[in-house]
Amino acid sequence: EFEMKVKLEATASWIEIPEFFMLMHNGRSFKFVVDPTNLTPGVHTAKILAYDINKKELGPRFSVPITVVKTMDQSSSISLGKLEFEPNEVKRFFLDVPDGASWMDVTVKDCREQSIDRETSARLMVLHTVQLLPHNAYRDAETQKYLNLLPSEETVT
Repeated sequence: EFEMKVKLEATASWIEIPEFFMLMHNGRSFKFVVDPTNLTPGVHTAKILAYDINKKELGPRFSVPITVVKTMDQSSSISLGKLEFEPNEVKRFFLDVPDGASWMDVTVKDCREQSIDRETSARLMVLHTVQLLPHNAYRDAETQKYLNLLPSEETVT
């Protein structure tokens, strides 16, 4: 009969786990608690690693991946400030949508100054929004807007 004494380790302090548990031939479960209260808005990932206590040098026998998405505080107006992008860089922001909201305005401005910046060609920005709705595929509530912005140009979409 299979029996393994397992030591658990969390890769993040916001995960509470038991220190040990016994894995048996018929499987076993364990409880863990994720406390996102002190996390900043955004995506946070961590793992629970499980080691055989008698053979820790073999590395983790299994792992449990954990992903937490924490939204920004709800507000009628959110400013992300001045953002700088590298080519092909993606920045994600997660908003807590107010109950009953059916639309939003997004203002995007190219902060290059035409008089200073010698490269005055348009820059392509893609605004991709997804709203997660219960019992709906995400593709049914997503939009993608392509914005070609010149220096100092602003658009509201």
